[in-house]
Amino acid sequence: MGPAKKRVLEKFPVTNYLPGARGQTIEKLWRDFFSLYKLMRSKDELADVTINKFEIDARNWVSTFYVTPYMHVLAYHIPAFMRLLKSEGL
Repeated sequence: MGPAKKRVLEKFPVTNYLPGARGQTIEKLWRDFFSLYKLMRSKDELADVTINKFEIDARNWVSTFYVTPYMHVLAYHIPAFMRLLKSEGL
């Protein structure tokens, strides 16, 4: 993801353009995804508790926003890969 897309996810004021609950929901969707994205892309070694929190947050994100089935991978498979890479020292 390029730097411009990251800035949009992190800072774009959705509620300025979509007022009310819909704008707030979309803005939360973007911000929460950005938090998950940053953790996945972290170059630091992740503690088990951090991976567990990622797994919980990803599952909550997927169920809260009813996103596409492809996001199932984010919530149910990425944490396993994070644990595998950690165990291999990568």
